[in-house]
Amino acid sequence: IVATASGVAVSDAGNCRVQSLTPSGSHLLSMPLCPGPHVVAGLAAAADGTIFAGIKEFDSGWDYPSLDRWHSYVLRASPTGDILERFGGACGGGSNQFSRVCGVSLAGSQLLVVDQGNHRIVVLGTAPKLRWLRAFGSQGSGRGELSLPETAIGHEGSVYVADQGNARVSVWTEEGRY
Repeated sequence: IVATASGVAVSDAGNCRVQSLTPSGSHLLSMPLCPGPHVVAGLAAAADGTIFAGIKEFDSGWDYPSLDRWHSYVLRASPTGDILERFGGACGGGSNQFSRVCGVSLAGSQLLVVDQGNHRIVVLGTAPKLRWLRAFGSQGSGRGELSLPETAIGHEGSVYVADQGNARVSVWTEEGRY
């Protein structure tokens, strides 16, 4: 759930859509974000009403629990649900690739993407288009390492990462220094 200019946006993960509600809970609209066997894996909303969503997709012929086969990407949608842009898609560990997007959040004008399968946080620029800026974290349990990160939140120049596999919260600078 994220606050928007008109109320709240709620991830309807299994149906791969976002429900937009007024502050009192009345339904405004449904935004279908993707067809087929996909999951909304996180939401962020900009002040202008733009919605950013992390999407995980899998081929219905694959074994659902086999999460290493999920393709992941980030969508930018208008306040009315029109898809404006897609970033990523190929499963991998390079720039412009993700392995299991688990969450997204805004830190100023940058989008933090939790790339759980690659044990890292990816930072995307949001203007004028989504673009790769940097990534931080790598697999492990030591300083500056992550194991199955779940959430990343930017606050006052720091990025707080819920590091599920290491049962801790890691604190980073927005530039990615531990």
